[in-house]
Amino acid sequence: MAQKTIVMDLIKQVQQLKGEGVAIKEIVRRVGLSRKTVKKYLRRLENIPLETSEAVQITDKEIADIVYNNDTNPVSGKREKELLEHFEYAKKELYKTGLNRQILWIEYLNLY
Repeated sequence: MAQKTIVMDLIKQVQQLKGEGVAIKEIVRRVGLSRKTVKKYLRRLENIPLETSEAVQITDKEIADIVYNNDTNPVSGKREKELLEHFEYAKKELYKTGLNRQILWIEYLNLY
């Protein structure tokens, strides 16, 4: 099952409660998340400071990248860039009548 996203305020609240020394069982009760989810978020947020000037500088986007394990590696190879360009092309083409993903995939395979 796919992971459901939660509001950044809940993640910050989990981190704050843990910083205040609240037990995980109590954090689970207060925020309404499962124990495993709370532990997972706390494990991923270990390196983020709680109450320093650095904490103010961290945006919700950066926290989300850490918590949801977003991959921000740039595309490195020529083939990958061409594939991403083909995806953009295919996205536009799919709105046309009579085209489907299989036809576009065959078209991509014939290019290489």
